[in-house]
Amino acid sequence: MKLLHLSFVVSLILVDLASAVRLSLKGRRHAPDYPTLHRRGSLTPLNNSADISYYTNLTLGGVQFSVLIDTGSSDLWVAGSVPNSQTTGHSTSVHYAVGAVEGPIKTAALEFVGYSVLDQAYLEVVPSGQNPAGIGLIGLGPNSGSNIFKELNSTAGDAVLDRIFVQNTSTPNYITVNLGRSDGKFNKTVSGTSNN
Repeated sequence: MKLLHLSFVVSLILVDLASAVRLSLKGRRHAPDYPTLHRRGSLTPLNNSADISYYTNLTLGGVQFSVLIDTGSSDLWVAGSVPNSQTTGHSTSVHYAVGAVEGPIKTAALEFVGYSVLDQAYLEVVPSGQNPAGIGLIGLGPNSGSNIFKELNSTAGDAVLDRIFVQNTSTPNYITVNLGRSDGKFNKTVSGTSNN
């Protein structure tokens, strides 16, 4: 009975691996330029010992952007102009624990990890010293956390993963980010699901 159970679990893992989406991530270590963060109601500092940010590339309107992966937000924003983008006539801002971005909400064709999304809504940010041209952020959260979705108040403002899940019904509404080093000394998996 244990052997049957073990073979079933192994087959589920293999099926899951076969349908997984691989995301090419690059870690960047940077010196913190912000004050120590503290937990609310306490003086215990929150620490980030490695201070590594993970980036991937996506194409928006035919232009490649290096975007920070953020599992705690839902909006996509890029610094710089996107050719062939369409204006929505709306604008919004996104506030983070440290910093904020603002700008017009536009739409453009998106290519991300092998998926194409026509007319993906995003925030176009004016490049600055803090946000140089060619960079951005992709929030991997659901619509419920999206300022763009709230501002447009329609499916036209759906977050990137919501658009991918709705458009590709054979794709499970599930995302896994597997972080590791090539020497095999560290391996951390962060998983989540969409609220759809």
